[in-house]
Amino acid sequence: MLVGFAAPLHAADALEQARAAALTQPAESIALFEAQLGDFEHTPAWYQRDWLVLAARAYTRLKQFPQAEQRLRQADALLSQGLGKTDLLLTAGFVNLMQQKYQAAFYWYQCSAQFDLPPTEQARVVMSLG
Repeated sequence: MLVGFAAPLHAADALEQARAAALTQPAESIALFEAQLGDFEHTPAWYQRDWLVLAARAYTRLKQFPQAEQRLRQADALLSQGLGKTDLLLTAGFVNLMQQKYQAAFYWYQCSAQFDLPPTEQARVVMSLG
């Protein structure tokens, strides 16, 4: 069970399964995401953001760019609730990179580099810029 989040254990398991499948089985990640949508309104914003960013990456891997961009917009709407921007900006870069929109991808990666980040997140940003 996640600290501060009283969702059933299966919801946390589904997110972990979706993360594990995102690279090699993006359709499975999407199916797990869509199964969670009915419970979204009862979950904290950070949890919704994690699902939305993961779904955007999975949709991108399937080259379903409009759906990926829609999930990014939904995640962006949650930023007003104090959520971190790094994952969102890196995913925006990834979505653009996969569409061969290199200038836009570089822009989003540069935006993510503007924040004072912990070393692990800074490494992710630097690798993306590379």
